[in-house]
Amino acid sequence: MRRVTAILTLLFITTVANAQSKTAAASSSRVSVNNISERALVLSEKEINVTTELVSNITDYKSIYIVQAMMFMPDWDRFAYSRTPVKNLTGMLKSSRFEIVNPYEYSKRKFNKDKYFLRDIKDDNAIYLYLNQSRGKGDDLNTSLILRNSEGETLFKANFINAGMNEVLDVITGI
Repeated sequence: MRRVTAILTLLFITTVANAQSKTAAASSSRVSVNNISERALVLSEKEINVTTELVSNITDYKSIYIVQAMMFMPDWDRFAYSRTPVKNLTGMLKSSRFEIVNPYEYSKRKFNKDKYFLRDIKDDNAIYLYLNQSRGKGDDLNTSLILRNSEGETLFKANFINAGMNEVLDVITGI
């Protein structure tokens, strides 16, 4: 009988202790949720700085090699250069007149070993695209777009602040 009483007492004590810890955790959660203050989105004005105008007629080229595509991925809440951003950029460029060369589809093994391997492939009929997004001051999103030919000469270079990807890629898709 003493064992049964001791076991019931231990069960009662552990149940009460668990209930108290859950109540304490729930109340601390409520406190932290109430302490969160909303902050406004701090954005600068949209700005486009073209450093190098289109030097030559890019309609003479047949394909675009995506050498770099460091893009912000909202689902991941970070910047990434992997097959997903490259796939997204390829989809955005499908409306252009150029053949888009996705480095991941070109060679998965080479892409996993060296993500920038397409810059070493020389094709006189190709434009090499470098796209880099980064955080600016506040909540700004800075985007840099560089187009080069096979000899490494810069055909176009621009920096965009808080501009949409359609505006950034309009140089290519607008032709």
